[in-house]
Amino acid sequence: MILKEHIDDIRNRLKEGEYISEIDISNRIVVRLLQELGWPIFDAWTVIFEYAVAGNKKVDLALCYPRAMPIIFIEMKTFERFLENYEVKNAKEQLSNYISHFQNNSHKEVSTAILTDGQKWLFFHPAGEGDWKENPIRELDFIESDTEEVAECLNRFLNYNSICTGESIQAIKNDYRDADKLTIKDQVSFSPRLRVTMPDGEVIDCQDSEMTFVEVIKKLRTRKSCSQQTKNCKEVSARSRQTLRTQRVLY
Repeated sequence: MILKEHIDDIRNRLKEGEYISEIDISNRIVVRLLQELGWPIFDAWTVIFEYAVAGNKKVDLALCYPRAMPIIFIEMKTFERFLENYEVKNAKEQLSNYISHFQNNSHKEVSTAILTDGQKWLFFHPAGEGDWKENPIRELDFIESDTEEVAECLNRFLNYNSICTGESIQAIKNDYRDADKLTIKDQVSFSPRLRVTMPDGEVIDCQDSEMTFVEVIKKLRTRKSCSQQTKNCKEVSARSRQTLRTQRVLY
């Protein structure tokens, strides 16, 4: 089987719910793909499971080049749970903590970090500047993403020969830099604007800050007027009910 065929087969098995544990994700998806991507999976100094970064803190998988020198960390989570927002946040924090311990102790950089539950894959560049864990370089979904896209991404960042030549490391650096430039460009292209959150949670967001202010004041006045009218109606209604009760008593 070629890489694309492996991807299609994994997609079908994910849809059928075959992979339910982290061991399934590790052995039946990640290791399977790594082997197809040329990694010597039986070399215990190149593909290291449960790699200790500090004390009892262990990342699920460390890929090394040269041997015994981690360059990629992969952290795996149980299928479907990882798709919940709080699980993603916790997983990011956990992976960030592992990488910080490793880099502080070894004074070496982890070029690529991956979070996956088998279906969803997040690729990060921890050696980049800024809060890298909030800015994944790529996101893949083995069920939703096109096979060509998945194969291209895996080859770009995880192909063993490309790791050895430095091509994959340079690729993720370039992608991180390009993404950062795009973010800066987008920010510069925006006009100054005012964002106001109303008491009821409504957000007013306009390009012209003065117009926004006028709009806010207008909305507040309208709501105050409506609120007063509602209050008056309630008072009239209350008096009417009281009069009706009194009339019933009198009759």
